[in-house]
Amino acid sequence: MGNVYRASDTRLGREIAIKTLPPALARDPAALARFEREARFLASLNHPNIATIYGIEEHDGGRFLILELVPGETLEAVLARGPLSLDQTLKIALEVATALEAAHEAGIIHRDLKPSNVKITPDGRVKLLDFGIAKNLPSATDASSAATVTRVGMLIGTPAYMSPEQIRGGEVDRRSDIWSFGCLLYEMLTGRRAFKGTTYIELADAIRNTEPDFTALPERVRRVVMHCLKKDPTDRFNNIGDARRELQEGEPSAGRSGIFAAIISAFRNPRQERQPSPPVLRLVSRWRGDRLFPRRRRPPEVVPENSRGQRTAVDQR
Repeated sequence: MGNVYRASDTRLGREIAIKTLPPALARDPAALARFEREARFLASLNHPNIATIYGIEEHDGGRFLILELVPGETLEAVLARGPLSLDQTLKIALEVATALEAAHEAGIIHRDLKPSNVKITPDGRVKLLDFGIAKNLPSATDASSAATVTRVGMLIGTPAYMSPEQIRGGEVDRRSDIWSFGCLLYEMLTGRRAFKGTTYIELADAIRNTEPDFTALPERVRRVVMHCLKKDPTDRFNNIGDARRELQEGEPSAGRSGIFAAIISAFRNPRQERQPSPPVLRLVSRWRGDRLFPRRRRPPEVVPENSRGQRTAVDQR
């Protein structure tokens, strides 16, 4: 929600982004409330995968958000060239998940997670953008204030990525973001949206009553996407951190963790020592034999005196 312009901060000598409300919404009380709420949400979040806010200004009756200018391409532009590899998808998905996790821990639901709100910088960092329709997690303390901005029954978001409860206009919580995260994963891997429809009614019906073709997904992530896209929110992951941890499982280990993985493998397969092995396994084999199970020296054995009446200690190893 809003128009974003590139600008220069002449006082501090930096490039910035300025976000304004469209003229049609500039005096709408609900739109203004959401605009200011976006500023407060962004100010409360300090995370490398979330675009930073520098301030909110007012000029000639208009309000402006002064934001970090994030260079690069949106995920939407990247996907226009086709689906991503599994490795590319996992890298982007894990960074999006950590950004959502930070927002959820701060009590904020994004509600509009989609490819155009994810940007990839030239150095490969992922940034989550546009908290324009974000809201606080439902609670007894903020329920009344939230109702003044977004009424139950009002549709807010992008239909293709809305959860079933969101598309019905019902109350949503962080599990709605988890649904959108599943849609994002599916689209990155297949190059097409999880749910199809040429009209809003067709799309809403598909979201409520059909399932995507999960067989099009790599087995490595299929279960995670299926878990995110459960129709009943109580059947989904309870928090985005659970989805992130499942995506991380099975990732290739590096550094010390890789050595310890090899050690575990060697212990589980003792025959591996007798097979040709790379240097790390030869090291593991030696470490296993000499460090964990050092050979014990037997105590010296005392033998009878020799012909000269001297005793001789024999060191038997």
